[in-house]
Amino acid sequence: MKKILFIILAAIAITSCNPEDKTGPVSGVLYGFYSRQCNYIWALNMRKIDKPVTGSDRYYYIRPGYINNGNDTVQTKEYVLGFSTCNVDVDSCVRAKVRDIEEIYNPSKDGIRVPLYKYLASDNKTSLLDEADNIISQKLADYFDKRQTRASFAQVDYRTTPLQTMKITASADFGGIKAGESLNDLFFIYEYDENQNFIITASKNLITEKEKIFGITLDQFMSYHPMAPAEMKLRLNNGIDVTTPTDITFTIEVTTDDGRVLKSETAKVTLIPNEE
Repeated sequence: MKKILFIILAAIAITSCNPEDKTGPVSGVLYGFYSRQCNYIWALNMRKIDKPVTGSDRYYYIRPGYINNGNDTVQTKEYVLGFSTCNVDVDSCVRAKVRDIEEIYNPSKDGIRVPLYKYLASDNKTSLLDEADNIISQKLADYFDKRQTRASFAQVDYRTTPLQTMKITASADFGGIKAGESLNDLFFIYEYDENQNFIITASKNLITEKEKIFGITLDQFMSYHPMAPAEMKLRLNNGIDVTTPTDITFTIEVTTDDGRVLKSETAKVTLIPNEE
């Protein structure tokens, strides 16, 4: 009798977590699908770690508050431009009393350095979600149900805001291109955050084939007429380098289908010549 009661209570706990949660029959994972519009964007300086100690330290967020100790310098070949989006900003999270948000995500102290939506999911702030798209949620559920993972719960953030344009510029001349001019041709999409490795189109198609989402140019990405990504990482093409240390900021600007222009500039970073 106790065993039956435990099973019933477990089933209730799973089904009551979130109206968008799905349980994958293959891996037994509870997937939480978080729907958000793209109202805010962030451009983040990152460094690629070629020899990670663990699977979770492949990247290092370069924090503006650490400029004086040398952690703001990075070889050009190791530089990663992070791009993150969310429906709310830090102030909204403070008002909603998201757990530890003022200590962990304090722009005046550390700078914008980690995708904001991760804190919302970890604190289960469903009040800050936007209305779910049933078509997209079902397609994601079908896709993730087929995947194997060791996790017991996986957060899948998606956006419902289509993008018309996306452009990267820099504050200094870089890669043979003048400051302020488009650097789109110098970058490619290298990776997505865990459980965000898909592209959703404005027509709500789900693209998951590796060759169609990884290693593609921004022009290829925009040719899908995509929804904004929750997060993506961009790297420079092979052969891009600087001859002397260069202080630079990068700006990402997107235009949404409804005509809004969203823009974010990284903190200053110093790119140094690649070592042999």
